[in-house]
Amino acid sequence: YGTDRYLNNFQAVTVPLANGASYTQSNRNIYIPADAVGTQYLIFVADPYNYQAETNDEDNWVAVQIVLNAPDLTVVADGVTAPASVVLGSTVSVTWKVRNIGLHPTTVSWNDGIYLSDDQTFGEGDTLVAYFSAPDSPPLVKDGEYTRTRDILLPESAVGSRYLLFVADAFKAQGETNENNNTVAKAVTVTAPDLVVEDTIVAPASAVLSGALAVEWDVKNVGSQVAGADWYDRVYYSLDDVLDDTDTELASVSAAAHTPLAAGASYHATATVTLPAAGGVGTRYLLFKADGSRQQGETDEANNVRPYALTVVAPDLTILNVTLPAAAVSGQDATVNWTVKNQGNAGAPVTWVDRLYVSLDVNFDITDVLI
Repeated sequence: YGTDRYLNNFQAVTVPLANGASYTQSNRNIYIPADAVGTQYLIFVADPYNYQAETNDEDNWVAVQIVLNAPDLTVVADGVTAPASVVLGSTVSVTWKVRNIGLHPTTVSWNDGIYLSDDQTFGEGDTLVAYFSAPDSPPLVKDGEYTRTRDILLPESAVGSRYLLFVADAFKAQGETNENNNTVAKAVTVTAPDLVVEDTIVAPASAVLSGALAVEWDVKNVGSQVAGADWYDRVYYSLDDVLDDTDTELASVSAAAHTPLAAGASYHATATVTLPAAGGVGTRYLLFKADGSRQQGETDEANNVRPYALTVVAPDLTILNVTLPAAAVSGQDATVNWTVKNQGNAGAPVTWVDRLYVSLDVNFDITDVLI
C-alpha cells in the first residue's frame, strides 16, 4: 500500500457470501483530500485486513482512474504593498491580494504566510514572519478574491536588503492545479541602530579575588536609526578578551531609562560587581556588552563587546603559633590558641569561619571529625 492514502471502509453487505455469489456497495460517500489533484486512482479493496482466508489474496483489489479538479490560488502582484525601507523594531503595515484563478471553488480553509528571504524564491531557508487565516468565508469561487492588510514585526535577522514573500496557502492545506504561482516577492531594505561600548570604561586596574568593585561604562548608538527596544547591558568575567559560554555573568543593567536612544546619542551606566571566588589570579578581563540580552536588532552584532584587563590578586591564609594543653581529657573542654596570618599580596575582604578537627593522622581528609 506504500504511499496510498486510506479514504474509508464499509461493512460487507452479504455474509456469509456463498460460492459464486456477490454483493454491491451503492451510494457510498467518500471524502477526497483537498490536496489530491490531477490524475489519480481510486483503489477498491475487498477484505483489506485479510479477515477471510482465501485461496488467492492477490485479486482482491481493482484501480479506477479518476481526474480530480481543483482551484488555483495566486497572489496578485499589483495587489501587494509594503514599504521599501523600514526600521528594525517598528511595526510594518502590509497588504496582499489573493485570487482563485482556477476553474473550481476552494474546499477548505487555509493560511497565507509572510516570510523574510534573501531572494525572491520561497524555500526552506526562509523565515516565517507571520501567518493569517484566509479567507473569512470559504469557498473562494472561480475568479473570487480577497485583500488583507495586516501589521507585522520583522525579526532581528532582517537587517539589510531582503525580500518579503507573500505566500497564498503557505502550508498547502488546499490542493491546487498549480502550486508554483502562490508567491509574490517585495524588496525591502531594513535599517537599524548599532550599539557599541565606548572606550571610556572606568574600573580599578587590580582587584581582589571574590572582592567587590565599582565599574562604569558608556554605550553609544553609532548607527543611523533610533534604538527603540528596552535592553540590558551585561558585564562578564573572563580568562581572555573574547566573550563565550565559559565566561561568568557578573551584572545585568537595564537600559530602559535611556531608550529610545537616538542615532549618535549615548548614555552612562554603573554597577558594582563581585569577582567569582574560583576565578583564579593573574590577568583577567571584564567584558562589557551593550544589549547583552539581544533585544535590540542592529546592523552589526559583532561590535557590542569591549574588554577591560585587570590584575586579580588574592590573599593567602596560613595558621601560626598553635598552643595546646599538655594533656586533654575526652569529654571535657580544652583551651587552644592559634594565629591566622594573611601572607598573600592582597587583603582578605570577606568573612569566614576557622574550624578545628580531630584526626588520627596529620593529614586533613573526610575521615576527620569536626569539633
